Amino acid sequence: GPGGTAPGGLRAMRIEAGGGKLRLRRASSDRSGGDQVKKASFPDYHPKSQEMRQFLQDTFFDSKFMDKSSARMVTTIAGGMDYGDRDGFHKYAFFEYPSDVAVDPVRKCVYVVDSASNKIKKTTPDGEVTTLAGGSSAGYRDGKGARAKFFYPFGCFFDRLNDRLLVAERYNMLIRAIDVETQQVTTLAGTNGTYGWGDG
Repeated sequence: GPGGTAPGGLRAMRIEAGGGKLRLRRASSDRSGGDQVKKASFPDYHPKSQEMRQFLQDTFFDSKFMDKSSARMVTTIAGGMDYGDRDGFHKYAFFEYPSDVAVDPVRKCVYVVDSASNKIKKTTPDGEVTTLAGGSSAGYRDGKGARAKFFYPFGCFFDRLNDRLLVAERYNMLIRAIDVETQQVTTLAGTNGTYGWGDG
């Protein structure tokens, strides 16, 4: 939780604008107290449509938190000075291990898979971070919001046609679906705790 020591000194989630793409970075503090920015382990988010590229530009890259003095146009829209699991605004929100993001152009937000906290977070352009789904401990349970349980969620995809967020879990070995309007979590595919390959 907040105040702990994270592997690599993890301290922030960052959004980097460049060529109309979205990039999640993890920042750590070096011995002098300065920031060292490291790229996350998943591919950059490249919007395929001009509509989505314009949405990102208008909603996030031109937000009031944008540091327009930077030639590389880098800004932190969420993430604090420490490692942990805490909702809040801008630097007062903490992440444990953010691993993937998905953009919701309808609600003008970014969903963040925070793997180590076993939660799915929602970040708005003004830097507010709230928990969309996931409880205080790892496990497996369908349900609404905090009643649902995940075990190391790692990837996500926003399904615009069905207005839901699809989440892949590493240790439950499931694909979960979150209704982003009601926060209801259901199991879409897989058998809990069973690995292997097979259609069905």
